[in-house]
Amino acid sequence: MQTEEKTANFTRVANLLNTLFLLGKHLSLYHEENKLVTATTARLEMILEELFAELPHINIVVARHGFLFDGEFIQRSNKLFEKFALRMFEHGIATFSLTPELNAMSIYAFLRIVIRRPSETWDEGGIATSLAVRQVVGITVEEMDEDKFILTEQGDDAGKLQGGKSDIWDRFALSIAHACGEDVAKTLHETDSPGSFAAAVSDLMAGKSAEEKSALARELSRLLSSLQHEKITMYRAQALEKLTEFVNNLSVELREMFMNNAFNLGLKADYAEGFFSELSDEVILEALKNVSLQKNYVPPVIMSLLSKLAGERNLDMPAGLSRPQANDVSTTRKIQELFRPDEFKKYVPSRYQRALMTVLQSETTPVALNEHLDALRHTLETHGVDEHAAEITLHILKHSPDAEHLRGVRASLLSSIEHYLDVGDYANLARLCRLCFESHEETEHLAEIRQELSGEKFIQRLLRDARIRGKQDFDAIGKVIICVGKPFIAPLLERVGDESNRNVRLFYLSCLKKLGRDVIVAATERLQDERWFVVRNIIYLLNEMDAQVVLPKLRPLLKNPHPKVRQEALKACIRMKDKSADDILIKGLESRNDEDVLSAIMLAPFAESRRVVRKLIELLSKKALIDYRLELKKNVVRTLAAMQAVAVLPTFHEILSSRSLLHPLCHAELKLEIVNALDKFPPDKVKGLLQEQADSGTGRLAEQARNALARMKGTLYDG
Repeated sequence: MQTEEKTANFTRVANLLNTLFLLGKHLSLYHEENKLVTATTARLEMILEELFAELPHINIVVARHGFLFDGEFIQRSNKLFEKFALRMFEHGIATFSLTPELNAMSIYAFLRIVIRRPSETWDEGGIATSLAVRQVVGITVEEMDEDKFILTEQGDDAGKLQGGKSDIWDRFALSIAHACGEDVAKTLHETDSPGSFAAAVSDLMAGKSAEEKSALARELSRLLSSLQHEKITMYRAQALEKLTEFVNNLSVELREMFMNNAFNLGLKADYAEGFFSELSDEVILEALKNVSLQKNYVPPVIMSLLSKLAGERNLDMPAGLSRPQANDVSTTRKIQELFRPDEFKKYVPSRYQRALMTVLQSETTPVALNEHLDALRHTLETHGVDEHAAEITLHILKHSPDAEHLRGVRASLLSSIEHYLDVGDYANLARLCRLCFESHEETEHLAEIRQELSGEKFIQRLLRDARIRGKQDFDAIGKVIICVGKPFIAPLLERVGDESNRNVRLFYLSCLKKLGRDVIVAATERLQDERWFVVRNIIYLLNEMDAQVVLPKLRPLLKNPHPKVRQEALKACIRMKDKSADDILIKGLESRNDEDVLSAIMLAPFAESRRVVRKLIELLSKKALIDYRLELKKNVVRTLAAMQAVAVLPTFHEILSSRSLLHPLCHAELKLEIVNALDKFPPDKVKGLLQEQADSGTGRLAEQARNALARMKGTLYDG
């Protein structure tokens, strides 16, 4: 691969990774049908198309601190890439390859796996299994092999992970180690002992927030719950043994958090007994002590099991749970209440019980329910809530709210307007404006909101957004402008004069055209502007609006010193059927300057004047000894064809039947131009002329004539 191609592909791959990361962020917040997700997906597909045009597949290596492509790091100092690579690293991805079969659904599935907890991927059997279950196509991954995995930092070898074939605990421990950082991962590398690993994790978590500690406890609880569904007894026993040793060596705070979660997992009785029986005396006593202090709720079944274990080991019961005296009726009653049978089955119907237990055991909800929940979640997205809130607020304003709540109601609606501007949701902004301005209610509060939407701050913000965001938002922004109406006229006229971007300028002009006759008066006042480009744009606007009332203001501009102003003024006067414009146009056609003549020829189709047609025919017929003026005559032919000026047909026949000794090549080229233009005339007027050329003409001229006849008949000529 050459240097330029390699650099280009590196840039594309960097853009690919950046867009994948952004799309993953969007998917974590929004539904797949959200417009941000759709737009980012379209950008990603465009990048992939460019890469697949150069490469059969895209192979990217995942390192601890970034990505490698073609053996080299991609933007090594990019913190975003480092974070994204670490996320994939935690899921066990060593490399991933993209092929042309890749589709949007597979991309979404892959990214949803990457953005979830790494432990969920390991519990599912690894990244390859997760992709296979979701039927992902176009993405293949190479999983990490812990036996060959080397922890490195800036080229320093840190050795290999010890141990044999990976099992459930090894995968889980690896994900926890990667999440905790390099020091903990190094401890895992140096020892097989879950106890030492737990001590290292406890030391690290001592300085972390309560939320981070709670997250670790939840991960441990998920592992405990998932192990009871492991079908291979040996695997379950090995993992449970290591998990128990890990819990026994955790700090008291982390252990308490974990036990609080574990008590309420709904574990099967025999499985729960197998786990709790391996816990240390210290852990059992801590659990009983917390119960005595009423720190957390423990189901009666688990409480009974803990008490049984404490009795078998001859442990000293906490004071609050000591054996009651015969005369301590109050304590006896409390203990009876504590150990009363669970009445869950008495009050919950059996089918509800089965459904709840299915969810608890599988930790997933049914597909149909997920789809329904997704639909409901979509209605609760931020933009949807803001939309409904704006409607409610507007309804309140229309019905004269109490003065006590008026300030809050107005502030809420103004906040909605500001939100729509911030996120670029101009469709809902237009909808809100329409509700405000098209309402038949005339309350003081509604008038204040309308005044806010007509204010200088709002107008300038919206017009600035139009310039920044571009064509994709023109339609929605235009609806807001038309809805607000007259207050936008002066700012739009001011910006039309200064705007250098043609697309934005045309957008401003299109909005002005839709704002009605009020624009004509305001625009006419700007015809005296000293800047020629402002005057030209205003003339164009008035011409598009067919504002014949301003003809007296336009005629003086036919003598403006700037040629572009003169040309635009002449075009407007011609279109408005001003008789003086024909004289100027004919004068232009008679000019000795070819540029002036060509400009007049371009304007001639708007004239619809016989005098102009005769002057064009005269130009076409004029013979010259030195300069044939081929390009000028070809433009005359096209203009007369566009005007369907049948008066020129005799001249066409004369040229087609003649020869030029001085300019034979130019004359032949002009004949071809004439034949190509004939099918723009009424067929009955030119059929004979074309037939004559098809029968008696030679070479390309006869072929073009036959093709033109075939097009008139609605068929293709087969030569």
